[in-house]
Amino acid sequence: MGSRNFGEAGRHYFIFTRDLGMVTASAEGVRKISSKLRYVLQDFAYLKIDLVSGRNIFRVTNASKSGALEQITKNPETFKEDLPNIEAIIVLRILNNLGYIGENYTLENLIKSPFEENLVFAISKDRAKVLRKINQALKETHL
Repeated sequence: MGSRNFGEAGRHYFIFTRDLGMVTASAEGVRKISSKLRYVLQDFAYLKIDLVSGRNIFRVTNASKSGALEQITKNPETFKEDLPNIEAIIVLRILNNLGYIGENYTLENLIKSPFEENLVFAISKDRAKVLRKINQALKETHL
């Protein structure tokens, strides 16, 4: 979700994970030119990250780009058309992880499935239901 520099070449990252929610992790030497993680660990990126639990903070040991959103972003026309669907999926998943959606069999596939291109197209048929559920959750929680 974001990051901030620390030390000579380190960086703290704020990572939103599926299992742990929001965590803070550090990566030593990531700002050095020779770092293999330098170009992978970018703010607001959708990544596969390996974390190791330290004393007070997680440490990033490895990271790689997830091909899930990469193909969508390569075609600008498709990306502009699918942007509202991507946004709806992300908001739905965030609200679900915060506990505001609850059990919903109809939306379970959109919430639990890996974030891949076919999921973005699948939301098109249920978009009205998704938006209704998102708006209901936002209204009820006063977010």
